Amino acid sequence: RALWVVGGSLWAKFAAQTVVSFLLGTTPVILKGPRHILSFFAGLALVWFSPDDVVYFNMRNSLPVKLMVSTACGLYKLRKALYAVEAAAATYYGQNV
Repeated sequence: RALWVVGGSLWAKFAAQTVVSFLLGTTPVILKGPRHILSFFAGLALVWFSPDDVVYFNMRNSLPVKLMVSTACGLYKLRKALYAVEAAAATYYGQNV
């Protein structure tokens, strides 16, 4: 079961952006260095091994934590969207990202 969780989480996190990176002709994030994969596994371990699901419980029930997580998700999506626009423009105009 743990292998299924780790594999599914890796797929959900890195599959789409890897496909987009290949389409844009850039290096996928997962291959740019250990920081990305290590932070992924740190977050997964924090949620998976927390006693009594305290991390998951707070992410669902604490309003300040929900605000923080929602803000972080919004900033993450904005950063990804800006990267895609920048990479597409660089590809169109012949510049490196």
